[in-house]
Amino acid sequence: MVLANSTVVTIAPGAAPVVNLDWNVPAWVPYYGNYTLHAIIGPVSDENNLADNRFIDSGLVVTGLCDINGDRKVNLLDTFAIDLAFGSRPTNAASNGAPYRPDLDWNCDYTINLQDSFKAHLLFPTNYTP
Repeated sequence: MVLANSTVVTIAPGAAPVVNLDWNVPAWVPYYGNYTLHAIIGPVSDENNLADNRFIDSGLVVTGLCDINGDRKVNLLDTFAIDLAFGSRPTNAASNGAPYRPDLDWNCDYTINLQDSFKAHLLFPTNYTP
C-alpha cells in the first residue's frame, strides 16, 4: 500500500470541483502499475446522505508521460489519439467531433493543441519498462 497524501478542500454545496493531488512516492516504490484509488470525504453538518462520500476506482493505471493507452510505450496509437482530439476543449469537441480528454492535455491549458501533440511526438518512440 502506498499512501499518497491528505488534502483538505472546502467545497461549496452542489459544487463538483476537480482536486489535483501530487503523488510523491519513495524511489524504491515502482510507480508503473495498476492501482486502486480510494477517497473518503467526511460528513458535513446536516448531511443525511453518506452513501456517496466514498469513492473507489480500481482502474487507475500509472505509466509514463504521453503513454495514452497504458501499454508502457509511446507509439503511433498515442500520438494519433492526441492528434485526433486536436483543437478540442472541455466545452467544444474537435472539428472531427472527437471530445476533449484531459488525459491528452499535457500542459493542462484545457485545449488539445500543438504543445500537447509536440510533447508526444517528441517522446515517440519511448518504451517504459516496469
